[in-house]
Amino acid sequence: MQSKLPVEDCFHRYYHYFHPPLLQPTIVTLVTKAAVIREYFSFIMSPFKLTYYNCNVSFIKELLLKETIGVSEYYNALVCVLESYLHFIATIVSISIKIENSMEILLEELFLRDIHLERYHDRKLHLDNQSCQILGITQSGKTKLVKNYLSGLKKSTYLYIDCSDERFSAKDLNSHLRSFCYAKKIETLALDNYTPDIDIPNVTQLILIPQKEVEFLKTVWVMPLDYEEFLAYEHKFDSTALNHYLQLGGLPIMHRIPQEERVLFMQQKLRLALSETEFDILKLIARFNAMQLSPYTIYERLKQVRKISKDKTYTAYKSLLKKRYFFELPKYNHPKAIKRLYLGDIFLKNALSLDKHFARLFENLLFLELFKREETLYYAEGIDFYLPNKQEVVFAKPFAEERVLFKKLESLEAFLISNNIQKVTAVTMSKEATISHPFSKVEMIPFDIWALRE
Repeated sequence: MQSKLPVEDCFHRYYHYFHPPLLQPTIVTLVTKAAVIREYFSFIMSPFKLTYYNCNVSFIKELLLKETIGVSEYYNALVCVLESYLHFIATIVSISIKIENSMEILLEELFLRDIHLERYHDRKLHLDNQSCQILGITQSGKTKLVKNYLSGLKKSTYLYIDCSDERFSAKDLNSHLRSFCYAKKIETLALDNYTPDIDIPNVTQLILIPQKEVEFLKTVWVMPLDYEEFLAYEHKFDSTALNHYLQLGGLPIMHRIPQEERVLFMQQKLRLALSETEFDILKLIARFNAMQLSPYTIYERLKQVRKISKDKTYTAYKSLLKKRYFFELPKYNHPKAIKRLYLGDIFLKNALSLDKHFARLFENLLFLELFKREETLYYAEGIDFYLPNKQEVVFAKPFAEERVLFKKLESLEAFLISNNIQKVTAVTMSKEATISHPFSKVEMIPFDIWALRE
């Protein structure tokens, strides 16, 4: 029969008896240590299903009943304690060696693994041989961009690691990655889902896809697909392509997700990528996209449905803006005016809002195309987009007619004259026309032609 000590007693007695010097004046203290240590080892080692030196309880009782103790009994009790302790140390060392060997094997597996890209289409954005961090909203294609670049390198010169892999920790990587990269002569190291607690080894080229932006690398932004890139995923280029673009947006993965699963899929991905406050703010922006909306208004609306501070709201707002889940458009010559907000991808509206205001969705689409062209943009009273460097005004008018547009321009003549506007473009779904106007060249042009023309 084995002795059973409560866990709390076990820890207390172990600490009290084992930490002082082993050799005590009486054998009673020593034998008590042996019993307690045996129970302690049984507790901490049982999860590993390991064996240990078993102190016989009857032997301990026999020693305790003796009035005098001989040398041999003293020696046996001492050996009991020491052998149990040494066996425990040996077991822990063995486990440590196995873990280290497993990590080496895993790194070797990742090093030898080929990169597979399913249905990848070239983007306008390409990586070069410089170190960088890749940023963009969730599902925008960051990982595939990196893998496509790595697939063009010599196999033995790069290593790709997804740091979110649950099989290892940052501590494991820090213990092995540096020596592994040195031994394998790794030139390009790509760390997906990188976190700051991971140490960076010395390599020629470092590519990070960080969970949070880092300060020590240049930034490469991966935007969702623009219309021209989107067409590469279409089987044929006809009038249905624009309708598909309006439904799917520019996230490449949406082409592989069944239609009935897209909304829930995107909601799940957003919840994983964002904090609860960020997610709630993005839902509000999706509802009021292409409208003027201030951080304070967002705070006031959130406060009605949940307990939240203004500081927390503003911090989350700035974080979403920095990560390009939405954009701010300032008003021309009014820097303190409330900004219009546009989503980083139009599918975010479909995923987060029941509102089906098509005109605002179409306006958001135009904004993203103009932003990707790196245009300097403003809005003005009655004007969707003003491009001062081009002396151009752009309207989002999916179903406009010439007469309605001409009447609108009459109300804007003061702006057109004072800013020397040379060109007015009304982007439509399908209407194409040229309007005679005394001050500017006015053109109505379908989106698919406009998006591919420049």
